[in-house]
Amino acid sequence: MRTTVSLAAAGFAAIALSSCVVAQSIHKTGPIEKIEPGTGLVYGHVTMPGGVGGVDMAHPRLIFAGNERAHVYPDGDFVFENVEPGEYALRRFFSQGQYYYFAYQHIRPFEVKPGRVTFAGSYEVHFEGGVAVISAASAPTSSQILRNVFERTSGSGWDAAIRARP
Repeated sequence: MRTTVSLAAAGFAAIALSSCVVAQSIHKTGPIEKIEPGTGLVYGHVTMPGGVGGVDMAHPRLIFAGNERAHVYPDGDFVFENVEPGEYALRRFFSQGQYYYFAYQHIRPFEVKPGRVTFAGSYEVHFEGGVAVISAASAPTSSQILRNVFERTSGSGWDAAIRARP
């Protein structure tokens, strides 16, 4: 999967991988919260120039209505904890003061189930001649990222759900 869009021409109506200037990051801070009954955990990875300052997700048909924010780590891994069950999709990435939205036709929904751990994907964002390009990445893999997630969620109660993930 590969999406391109001009950084200058993207707009709300196009729902493209666009950028808009903002003043703050969109990531969560602090430790991973203790597991809440009936919720799930979502994890993944994004690599992009300048690092990732935030990742969020929403219901895929309501991509601009509400969102869940992730813990984002310097290596590009991200974790959403205590997510209500339902269908979600990654909505946008944030880096160096700009948001980069997924193009609507390239949104890949995933199901969050209670007590389960869900992989949202591994992505790479780079720029070619002023155009942002987002691609599914083959590395790091789900299992490589999950090892980091296991360490980062230690003591939060997510250990058993992480170990149970196939």
